[in-house]
Amino acid sequence: MELADSEAAGHARTKVGGQELELVREVGELLKLATDDKLLLYTYALYGGDEKSDVKNSIYRRRIDLAISLLQKGAVSFTLAARLAGLSPFELMEELKKRGVKPFVAEREDLDVINYR
Repeated sequence: MELADSEAAGHARTKVGGQELELVREVGELLKLATDDKLLLYTYALYGGDEKSDVKNSIYRRRIDLAISLLQKGAVSFTLAARLAGLSPFELMEELKKRGVKPFVAEREDLDVINYR
């Protein structure tokens, strides 16, 4: 059963606002599009963790590739992709140009961050 069709979803809509529902949609989209490595990058980059592990080191060595893949699939915003990659928005833009990544969807605030530089 689809969440949008369930009785629980209707109840949830009455309890949370638009921003919370949008966040749930975004996380749902990420979960559909991301591999385990991409989900681990998302978790490590956003929520940290001081532990040292071979898995974390492996993910961080590939973080730019993983972040760009998530961006290309539309699973994350440009700004979030930069954060996941460990780059500034300007650096990510340069990396995308270097790799020949064609136009992507960016929000106005993403472009404002780049233009501010």
